[in-house]
Amino acid sequence: MKITQLQYFQAVCYYNSVTKAANALHVAQPSISAAIRDLEQEFGVNLFLRVKQRLILTNEGTFFLQNVNEILERTSRLEQKMLDLGQDHKQIRIAVPPLSATFAFNPLYLAYRHAYPDARMKIIESGSSKNILAVADESVDVALATIGVIVNEQLNVLPLKKVQVKFCVSPSHRLAKASQITFDMLENEPLILFKSGSRHNEVIKQRFAGFGIKPNVILYSSQIHTVREFVASGYAGAFIFDGVIDLFDNLVKISVSDLPSQTVDLVWKKEEYLNNRQRYLSREVAQFVSFARSYVAQEENKNY
Repeated sequence: MKITQLQYFQAVCYYNSVTKAANALHVAQPSISAAIRDLEQEFGVNLFLRVKQRLILTNEGTFFLQNVNEILERTSRLEQKMLDLGQDHKQIRIAVPPLSATFAFNPLYLAYRHAYPDARMKIIESGSSKNILAVADESVDVALATIGVIVNEQLNVLPLKKVQVKFCVSPSHRLAKASQITFDMLENEPLILFKSGSRHNEVIKQRFAGFGIKPNVILYSSQIHTVREFVASGYAGAFIFDGVIDLFDNLVKISVSDLPSQTVDLVWKKEEYLNNRQRYLSREVAQFVSFARSYVAQEENKNY
């Protein structure tokens, strides 16, 4: 009994046809027929009944298929595991929201780079909602998100940094002296919001709607320097994370009533939900996650 024979048998069962299995596997039809015939002769059983050009699994064939599925799955996982062990520089794919990257991810990234200078990392800039989906479908290994409570039993969530959305203005703005504002104070005020599609925009617009106000949005952007130029001119105010505002001089951040604090979360898929070829974290991803846990713990200790 050979792995190739098992693969041929599984394909015939899946397609219920030797011809379709041969086409899918890009092999000659006689090769598949011979493999099944050899299996039947080796075990002394019939795996299929041939009825009017149809293949019907026998009881023995059904039992064999159940075990073949398990064997091939475990073989595939072992193959992928050994490939991972043989790759000393496997790339880690990380999706990061544009603004969160500036103040939440960059310090972690630089610390990890210092500890593991040879690590290969691919950074993808994308919004939080898309990042969650990317982790779920495994198009990325790890992601950052700032969408509030993440309800997905397939994902691990590690809070990286607590954040607060503030209203940012220039020192010459009419509200620059205010310690806190409410949404009704911003009626007709030229505003800059997060890039279109952000969940934070939904929350902010809901707060405006509670006062019966349609916000005067002149720009949707996650480009930090673009936002800064508009705000610094005194023409508009922007809703933005306090960590981003702290990166610039001569801008004023104002607390906004009824905007709760949130966290920037590091998200990765639980091992038991990874696809059949790799139901475990690769060595590099596991190393990054472990480092992130230690990094967060050290940062929390600094604050006590």
